[in-house]
Amino acid sequence: MPGLKIRLFYKEKFMLCGIIGAMPKEVEAIKDKMLNIKEENIQGVDFYFGKINNQDVILTKSGVGKVNASIITTLMIMTYHPDYIVNIGTAGGMLKEQNTLDIVISENVIQHDFDTSYIDGKSGIGITTKSDELLRNKVKESFLKNKVDSNIYFGDIISGDVFVGEEVKVLELKEKFPTAIACEMEAAAIGYTCDKFNIPFIIIRSLSDIVHHDNSNIDFMKNVEITSKRSADMLEEFLK
Repeated sequence: MPGLKIRLFYKEKFMLCGIIGAMPKEVEAIKDKMLNIKEENIQGVDFYFGKINNQDVILTKSGVGKVNASIITTLMIMTYHPDYIVNIGTAGGMLKEQNTLDIVISENVIQHDFDTSYIDGKSGIGITTKSDELLRNKVKESFLKNKVDSNIYFGDIISGDVFVGEEVKVLELKEKFPTAIACEMEAAAIGYTCDKFNIPFIIIRSLSDIVHHDNSNIDFMKNVEITSKRSADMLEEFLK
């Protein structure tokens, strides 16, 4: 079975954490924290098996967008059977009081570009998936215990196959999804796929840009490496 030879390398039975990032910088930030890395290529996708804080982890890059995220999440689950999955990386903030490098943690993830309202009414707007309560509580516990140098927001993260970079679009999305605290392009697809396979999940992202602020597009390009590292730092604390 693909992936089995890597997992048998470890004799101890730790919970296996699956980690998915969308972009190379997000994945590299996690790899920098891993020990005893073993690499395997499945269907053209690179997976990295190793340890962070003595916890077994399996890491991969999904690529951008909901379709890529769903495919890679399914491949990870079917091949390596992780006990839970964490999606890390960057996101755009949707609250005026937020700042770049703040951390956002999912309560729910919502596919904001899913819309069958023409036939289903309001119930056809968005698909919502709830993240795991135990994992959310563990993140809160880690944040309080380790006093991470960042503001942290718990709430709904919305995903769609479009990069949201204009304030008018954010205001439209906030009107549809008033509980949204951040927007990106993969989390809701990862969460929905995990839910279908009965795998607990949590989203841990760092804000690279706030569209309400000036120079938001410049902030994203400038901060993506910094925010990837910040998200990885939060994951490392969580895995303790």
